[in-house]
Amino acid sequence: MKINLIKNIFMGLVVALSVVFMLMLMSEDQDVVANTKESAAISFGLIFTYILCGISILTVLFLAGRGLINKPKSAIYMGLGLVVILVLFGIFYALDPGEITETYIKNGIETANASKVIGGALKATYALVIISVLLSVVLSVKSVFNKK
Repeated sequence: MKINLIKNIFMGLVVALSVVFMLMLMSEDQDVVANTKESAAISFGLIFTYILCGISILTVLFLAGRGLINKPKSAIYMGLGLVVILVLFGIFYALDPGEITETYIKNGIETANASKVIGGALKATYALVIISVLLSVVLSVKSVFNKK
């Protein structure tokens, strides 16, 4: 029991650190960062973030695989989750205008399809994050009232 608790805490910390480092790097102005003395530290942070993300992804895949072996019926729920993600992406892909601006061309996005894929993926990600946060809050509040 204690090993599972320690493992869950460790995995949570790894994922939390990954998210924190990614948010820190994404919030920086890259042109300013590249021209400062701290660019070596930023490069280290970026490499460290990639390593943490890789560890997080491998851990999720390992635990999902182990869970499927232990409970084969849970594959239905995993498949349902994948279908929901694909449907969300499809909806947002279809709704994206596919516009190409000067900034897109500067960053290597030259086709309307590439713009739609990126826009659909971003909007699906935003929707999934909002849904996850809302579900976490609702389930936490519900668990507080169910304990009484």
